[in-house]
Amino acid sequence: MKTGTMKLVVLGAAVALAAPAGVRAGDTGSAGGGTVSQELQEGLQKLHAANQAEVQLGTLAQQSAGSSQVKAFGRQMVADHGKNDQQLATMARSLGVSLQGDAFQQKQQEGQDMRKEVQGKTGREFDRAYTDLMVKDHEKDAREVGELARQAREAGQSQLAAFLSATEQKMKGHLTHVQALRDTARQGASAGGTGSADETSATGTGAGDTGSDWPSPAEESAGGSRAGDHSQ
Repeated sequence: MKTGTMKLVVLGAAVALAAPAGVRAGDTGSAGGGTVSQELQEGLQKLHAANQAEVQLGTLAQQSAGSSQVKAFGRQMVADHGKNDQQLATMARSLGVSLQGDAFQQKQQEGQDMRKEVQGKTGREFDRAYTDLMVKDHEKDAREVGELARQAREAGQSQLAAFLSATEQKMKGHLTHVQALRDTARQGASAGGTGSADETSATGTGAGDTGSDWPSPAEESAGGSRAGDHSQ
């Protein structure tokens, strides 16, 4: 009996060591099939931290912005990125991967640095700093999430790829929206600070930009996403 028990222990250790890179022993990577690489896991950790940063900055925008349009954009960031983070957590659980790790901590630090750039500013000064920051951040994040979607497709993770593609499109919609807000804020600055964003054109703030529904992975993979989710 002792010999048989020892054989089982050795066999179990061999199975654990043979687990695919990026997936812990016992993980199945069941959402769409395939395995989740270490690089892809780290990308999901970064997205988790990015969502949290957007929620925190959006909350700050509601408190400190001078323009009601910038305040509304902050509310949208809280709603959209909060919802996306919930979906991400559900996806991560189905894959058996953790959203905590070195990549999360590094991205979290970036979020804290961004907060320092706008913290303490109010009114028009905040509007200019925040919208500039949001443009740069969404350009970077949308590009990175698009790359994650490509990696997920290549790994055979269809549901994860669909979720990431939908996230990329929504981020691009945010980018279009905040680019218009940034231009308005800059116009106010060039005019010597007279007038506010509320008194100028609201380009980019139509109904399609204010919705907070992220396409679900099921909708995206079935090709059933609403047009409004991709046209922002």
